[in-house]
Amino acid sequence: HLFNYPLKRLITGLHYNRYPHMVAVWMWLAALSVPVICLVKGASRVLGWACLAGVAILCVAGVSLNSDMEKEEHMCYDFMVRYNMWNRIMMKADRRNPDKPFTVCCLNLALGQSGRMEQHQFDYFQNGPQGLLPDFMRDCTSPLPTAEAYWALGMVNTAQRYYFEAQEAIPDFQKSARCYKRLAETNIVNEDLQVARKYLIPLTRTLFYKGWAEKTLAAVNDGSIGSWPEYSKEKALRFKENDFLFSDKEMDSMLGKLYLENRDNRLALDYLVSYALLGKDIPRFAEFLSLYPGAPLPKPYQEAFMLYWAS
Repeated sequence: HLFNYPLKRLITGLHYNRYPHMVAVWMWLAALSVPVICLVKGASRVLGWACLAGVAILCVAGVSLNSDMEKEEHMCYDFMVRYNMWNRIMMKADRRNPDKPFTVCCLNLALGQSGRMEQHQFDYFQNGPQGLLPDFMRDCTSPLPTAEAYWALGMVNTAQRYYFEAQEAIPDFQKSARCYKRLAETNIVNEDLQVARKYLIPLTRTLFYKGWAEKTLAAVNDGSIGSWPEYSKEKALRFKENDFLFSDKEMDSMLGKLYLENRDNRLALDYLVSYALLGKDIPRFAEFLSLYPGAPLPKPYQEAFMLYWAS
Protein backbone atom coordinates (compact mmCIF):
# COMPACT_ATOMS: atom_id res chain seq x y z
CA HIS A 1 0.00 0.00 0.00
CA LEU A 2 2.89 2.38 0.68
CA PHE A 3 5.35 1.63 -2.13
CA ASN A 4 4.82 1.36 -5.87
CA TYR A 5 6.77 -1.91 -6.22
CA PRO A 6 5.72 -5.53 -6.74
CA LEU A 7 5.54 -7.56 -3.52
CA LYS A 8 8.30 -9.88 -4.76
CA ARG A 9 10.76 -6.98 -5.08
CA LEU A 10 9.84 -5.57 -1.67
CA ILE A 11 10.52 -8.95 -0.04
CA THR A 12 13.86 -9.56 -1.82
CA GLY A 13 15.13 -6.04 -1.16
CA LEU A 14 14.92 -2.94 -3.34
CA HIS A 15 18.08 -2.11 -5.30
CA TYR A 16 20.13 -4.82 -3.59
CA ASN A 17 20.53 -6.49 -6.98
CA ARG A 18 21.21 -4.40 -10.06
CA TYR A 19 19.10 -6.75 -12.20
CA PRO A 20 15.55 -6.60 -10.80
CA HIS A 21 14.29 -9.60 -12.79
CA MET A 22 16.73 -11.91 -10.95
CA VAL A 23 16.55 -13.29 -7.42
CA ALA A 24 19.92 -14.04 -5.80
CA VAL A 25 19.14 -17.52 -4.45
CA TRP A 26 22.64 -18.06 -3.08
CA MET A 27 22.43 -14.83 -1.09
CA TRP A 28 19.23 -15.93 0.66
CA LEU A 29 20.55 -19.44 1.28
CA ALA A 30 23.66 -17.93 2.89
CA ALA A 31 21.50 -15.69 5.10
CA LEU A 32 19.29 -18.65 6.06
CA SER A 33 22.33 -20.72 7.01
CA VAL A 34 23.19 -18.40 9.93
CA PRO A 35 20.21 -19.25 12.21
CA VAL A 36 20.34 -22.89 11.08
CA ILE A 37 23.99 -23.24 12.13
CA CYS A 38 23.26 -21.49 15.45
CA LEU A 39 20.43 -23.94 16.22
CA VAL A 40 22.44 -27.00 15.15
CA LYS A 41 25.54 -25.89 17.06
CA GLY A 42 23.43 -25.49 20.20
CA ALA A 43 22.34 -29.10 19.89
CA SER A 44 25.75 -30.56 18.92
CA ARG A 45 29.07 -28.74 18.72
CA VAL A 46 30.56 -31.26 16.24
CA LEU A 47 27.50 -31.13 14.01
CA GLY A 48 27.55 -27.33 14.14
CA TRP A 49 31.17 -27.12 12.97
CA ALA A 50 30.40 -29.67 10.24
CA CYS A 51 27.52 -27.49 9.02
CA LEU A 52 29.76 -24.41 9.06
CA ALA A 53 32.40 -26.21 6.98
CA GLY A 54 29.71 -27.42 4.58
CA VAL A 55 28.38 -23.89 4.10
CA ALA A 56 31.90 -22.57 3.47
CA ILE A 57 32.53 -25.26 0.85
CA LEU A 58 29.20 -24.55 -0.85
CA CYS A 59 29.91 -20.80 -0.89
CA VAL A 60 33.35 -21.23 -2.44
CA ALA A 61 31.99 -23.69 -4.99
CA GLY A 62 29.03 -21.42 -5.81
CA VAL A 63 31.23 -18.37 -6.39
CA SER A 64 33.72 -20.36 -8.45
CA LEU A 65 31.08 -21.93 -10.67
CA ASN A 66 29.03 -18.79 -11.20
CA SER A 67 31.77 -16.16 -11.60
CA ASP A 68 32.29 -14.71 -15.05
CA MET A 69 36.05 -14.15 -15.10
CA GLU A 70 35.90 -12.29 -18.42
CA LYS A 71 33.60 -9.70 -16.84
CA GLU A 72 35.88 -9.53 -13.81
CA GLU A 73 38.81 -8.75 -16.11
CA HIS A 74 36.76 -6.06 -17.86
CA MET A 75 35.93 -4.42 -14.53
CA CYS A 76 39.59 -4.57 -13.51
CA TYR A 77 40.70 -2.75 -16.67
CA ASP A 78 37.89 -0.22 -16.30
CA PHE A 79 38.93 0.47 -12.70
CA MET A 80 42.51 1.13 -13.76
CA VAL A 81 41.39 3.43 -16.60
CA ARG A 82 39.16 5.34 -14.19
CA TYR A 83 42.11 6.11 -11.92
CA ASN A 84 44.70 6.62 -14.72
CA MET A 85 46.79 3.60 -13.73
CA TRP A 86 48.51 3.41 -17.12
CA ASN A 87 51.61 1.49 -15.99
CA ARG A 88 49.51 -1.09 -14.15
CA ILE A 89 47.41 -1.65 -17.28
CA MET A 90 50.54 -2.38 -19.33
CA MET A 91 51.94 -4.65 -16.61
CA LYS A 92 48.68 -6.60 -16.59
CA ALA A 93 48.75 -6.82 -20.41
CA ASP A 94 52.33 -8.12 -20.24
CA ARG A 95 51.16 -10.98 -18.02
CA ARG A 96 48.12 -11.83 -20.14
CA ASN A 97 47.51 -10.24 -23.51
CA PRO A 98 43.99 -8.73 -23.71
CA ASP A 99 42.01 -9.87 -26.74
CA LYS A 100 38.57 -8.20 -26.48
CA PRO A 101 37.76 -4.70 -27.83
CA PHE A 102 36.90 -3.53 -24.29
CA THR A 103 40.25 -4.49 -22.77
CA VAL A 104 42.32 -3.66 -25.88
CA CYS A 105 40.74 -0.18 -25.87
CA CYS A 106 41.94 0.27 -22.27
CA LEU A 107 45.44 -0.92 -23.21
CA ASN A 108 45.69 1.39 -26.23
CA LEU A 109 44.55 4.35 -24.13
CA ALA A 110 47.24 3.51 -21.56
CA LEU A 111 49.87 3.28 -24.33
CA GLY A 112 48.75 6.61 -25.77
CA GLN A 113 48.60 8.42 -22.44
CA SER A 114 52.09 7.20 -21.49
CA GLY A 115 53.59 8.10 -24.90
CA ARG A 116 54.34 4.48 -25.87
CA MET A 117 51.71 3.83 -28.52
CA GLU A 118 53.83 4.51 -31.59
CA GLN A 119 56.67 2.21 -30.49
CA HIS A 120 54.89 -0.56 -28.59
CA GLN A 121 51.30 -0.83 -29.79
CA PHE A 122 52.06 -3.84 -31.98
CA ASP A 123 53.85 -5.63 -29.17
CA TYR A 124 50.33 -6.58 -28.09
CA PHE A 125 47.36 -8.24 -29.76
CA GLN A 126 45.26 -5.79 -31.78
CA ASN A 127 41.78 -6.54 -33.10
CA GLY A 128 41.52 -3.74 -35.65
CA PRO A 129 39.97 -0.29 -35.17
CA GLN A 130 37.49 -1.85 -32.72
CA GLY A 131 40.31 -2.09 -30.20
CA LEU A 132 41.04 1.61 -30.55
CA LEU A 133 37.57 3.18 -30.25
CA PRO A 134 34.95 0.40 -30.00
CA ASP A 135 31.46 0.88 -31.37
CA PHE A 136 28.82 1.97 -28.89
CA MET A 137 27.01 -0.84 -27.07
CA ARG A 138 23.91 -0.10 -25.04
CA ASP A 139 24.86 -1.30 -21.57
CA CYS A 140 26.13 0.37 -18.42
CA THR A 141 29.79 -0.68 -18.57
CA SER A 142 31.03 -1.15 -22.16
CA PRO A 143 30.87 2.56 -23.18
CA LEU A 144 32.90 3.81 -20.19
CA PRO A 145 36.51 3.13 -21.35
CA THR A 146 35.61 4.39 -24.83
CA ALA A 147 34.16 7.53 -23.26
CA GLU A 148 37.43 8.01 -21.37
CA ALA A 149 39.35 7.70 -24.64
CA TYR A 150 37.14 10.34 -26.29
CA TRP A 151 37.58 12.61 -23.25
CA ALA A 152 41.37 12.21 -23.36
CA LEU A 153 41.40 12.98 -27.10
CA GLY A 154 39.31 16.13 -26.63
CA MET A 155 36.09 14.85 -28.22
CA VAL A 156 34.07 16.26 -25.33
CA ASN A 157 30.59 16.00 -26.85
CA THR A 158 31.05 12.36 -27.84
CA ALA A 159 32.38 11.51 -24.37
CA GLN A 160 29.34 13.24 -22.89
CA ARG A 161 26.99 11.21 -25.07
CA TYR A 162 28.67 7.91 -24.14
CA TYR A 163 28.53 8.67 -20.42
CA PHE A 164 24.91 9.74 -20.58
CA GLU A 165 23.88 6.64 -22.52
CA ALA A 166 25.82 4.36 -20.16
CA GLN A 167 23.99 5.85 -17.20
CA GLU A 168 20.59 5.51 -18.86
CA ALA A 169 21.31 1.82 -19.51
CA ILE A 170 21.65 0.98 -15.79
CA PRO A 171 19.10 -1.86 -15.36
CA ASP A 172 17.54 -0.69 -12.07
CA PHE A 173 17.32 2.92 -13.32
CA GLN A 174 19.65 4.30 -10.66
CA LYS A 175 22.15 7.10 -11.27
CA SER A 176 25.92 6.74 -11.38
CA ALA A 177 28.04 9.17 -9.38
CA ARG A 178 30.94 8.43 -11.71
CA CYS A 179 28.86 9.39 -14.75
CA TYR A 180 27.47 12.44 -12.94
CA LYS A 181 31.01 13.64 -12.24
CA ARG A 182 32.13 13.32 -15.84
CA LEU A 183 28.88 14.84 -17.16
CA ALA A 184 29.46 17.83 -14.89
CA GLU A 185 32.99 18.14 -16.28
CA THR A 186 31.93 17.92 -19.93
CA ASN A 187 29.42 20.70 -19.35
CA ILE A 188 32.07 22.80 -17.56
CA VAL A 189 34.37 22.46 -20.57
CA ASN A 190 31.48 23.35 -22.90
CA GLU A 191 30.71 26.32 -20.61
CA ASP A 192 27.17 25.08 -19.92
CA LEU A 193 27.53 25.97 -16.25
CA GLN A 194 23.84 25.80 -15.43
CA VAL A 195 23.72 22.19 -16.61
CA ALA A 196 26.97 21.47 -14.73
CA ARG A 197 25.31 22.69 -11.51
CA LYS A 198 22.48 20.20 -12.12
CA TYR A 199 25.00 17.38 -11.82
CA LEU A 200 27.19 18.91 -9.11
CA ILE A 201 24.46 19.61 -6.55
CA PRO A 202 23.42 15.92 -6.15
CA LEU A 203 27.11 14.96 -5.91
CA THR A 204 27.48 17.21 -2.84
CA ARG A 205 25.18 14.74 -1.05
CA THR A 206 27.29 11.66 -1.86
CA LEU A 207 29.83 9.96 0.36
CA PHE A 208 32.88 9.80 -1.90
CA TYR A 209 32.35 12.77 -4.24
CA LYS A 210 31.16 15.34 -1.72
CA GLY A 211 34.49 17.14 -1.25
CA TRP A 212 35.23 17.37 -4.97
CA ALA A 213 31.67 18.45 -5.81
CA GLU A 214 31.57 21.21 -3.17
CA LYS A 215 34.92 22.60 -4.28
CA THR A 216 33.96 22.46 -7.97
CA LEU A 217 30.52 23.96 -7.37
CA ALA A 218 32.07 26.87 -5.47
CA ALA A 219 34.48 27.48 -8.38
CA VAL A 220 31.57 27.37 -10.84
CA ASN A 221 29.60 29.87 -8.79
CA ASP A 222 32.48 32.36 -8.38
CA GLY A 223 33.63 32.01 -12.01
CA SER A 224 37.13 30.70 -11.24
CA ILE A 225 36.50 27.24 -12.74
CA GLY A 226 37.86 28.36 -16.12
CA SER A 227 41.36 28.68 -14.68
CA TRP A 228 41.55 25.08 -13.46
CA PRO A 229 44.38 23.38 -15.45
CA GLU A 230 42.50 20.19 -16.32
CA TYR A 231 39.61 22.09 -17.89
CA SER A 232 41.84 24.64 -19.60
CA LYS A 233 43.72 21.76 -21.21
CA GLU A 234 40.50 20.04 -22.29
CA LYS A 235 39.19 23.26 -23.85
CA ALA A 236 42.43 23.54 -25.85
CA LEU A 237 42.08 19.96 -27.11
CA ARG A 238 38.43 19.99 -28.15
CA PHE A 239 37.09 20.83 -31.59
CA LYS A 240 37.26 24.57 -32.25
CA GLU A 241 34.23 24.41 -34.56
CA ASN A 242 31.38 22.09 -33.59
CA ASP A 243 29.11 22.91 -36.53
CA PHE A 244 29.68 19.64 -38.42
CA LEU A 245 28.23 16.14 -38.47
CA PHE A 246 30.27 13.82 -36.26
CA SER A 247 30.52 10.30 -37.70
CA ASP A 248 32.19 7.39 -35.94
CA LYS A 249 32.21 5.62 -39.32
CA GLU A 250 34.70 8.24 -40.56
CA MET A 251 36.86 8.32 -37.48
CA ASP A 252 40.05 9.02 -39.42
CA SER A 253 38.51 12.28 -40.69
CA MET A 254 37.35 13.18 -37.17
CA LEU A 255 40.79 12.50 -35.67
CA GLY A 256 42.50 14.38 -38.51
CA LYS A 257 40.30 17.43 -37.96
CA LEU A 258 40.99 17.27 -34.23
CA TYR A 259 44.77 17.17 -34.75
CA LEU A 260 44.87 19.86 -37.43
CA GLU A 261 43.03 22.24 -35.11
CA ASN A 262 45.62 21.66 -32.38
CA ARG A 263 49.03 20.33 -33.41
CA ASP A 264 49.94 19.84 -29.73
CA ASN A 265 47.34 17.09 -29.42
CA ARG A 266 49.81 14.23 -29.84
CA LEU A 267 47.31 11.62 -28.67
CA ALA A 268 45.03 12.53 -31.59
CA LEU A 269 47.93 12.02 -34.02
CA ASP A 270 48.81 8.64 -32.48
CA TYR A 271 45.20 7.52 -32.75
CA LEU A 272 44.93 8.84 -36.31
CA VAL A 273 47.98 6.91 -37.57
CA SER A 274 47.01 3.80 -35.57
CA TYR A 275 43.47 3.91 -36.97
CA ALA A 276 44.83 3.65 -40.52
CA LEU A 277 47.25 0.85 -39.62
CA LEU A 278 44.67 -1.16 -37.68
CA GLY A 279 42.24 -0.76 -40.58
CA LYS A 280 45.00 -1.98 -42.97
CA ASP A 281 44.63 1.17 -45.02
CA ILE A 282 48.32 1.55 -45.95
CA PRO A 283 47.91 4.34 -48.57
CA ARG A 284 45.93 6.37 -46.02
CA PHE A 285 48.65 5.70 -43.44
CA ALA A 286 51.31 6.99 -45.83
CA GLU A 287 49.24 10.12 -46.35
CA PHE A 288 49.03 10.69 -42.60
CA LEU A 289 52.83 10.43 -42.25
CA SER A 290 53.11 13.91 -43.75
CA LEU A 291 51.62 15.16 -40.47
CA TYR A 292 54.21 13.36 -38.39
CA PRO A 293 56.63 15.80 -36.72
CA GLY A 294 60.34 15.07 -36.82
CA ALA A 295 62.42 11.99 -37.51
CA PRO A 296 63.24 9.17 -37.21
CA LEU A 297 59.95 7.37 -37.54
CA PRO A 298 59.09 4.66 -34.97
CA LYS A 299 60.03 1.17 -36.14
CA PRO A 300 56.42 -0.06 -36.75
CA TYR A 301 55.77 3.00 -38.91
CA GLN A 302 58.99 2.39 -40.88
CA GLU A 303 57.91 -1.20 -41.54
CA ALA A 304 54.45 -0.10 -42.70
CA PHE A 305 55.96 2.56 -44.95
CA MET A 306 58.30 -0.03 -46.51
CA LEU A 307 55.24 -2.17 -47.28
CA TYR A 308 53.57 0.85 -48.90
CA TRP A 309 56.72 1.71 -50.89
CA ALA A 310 57.19 -1.91 -52.06
CA SER A 311 53.60 -2.17 -53.26
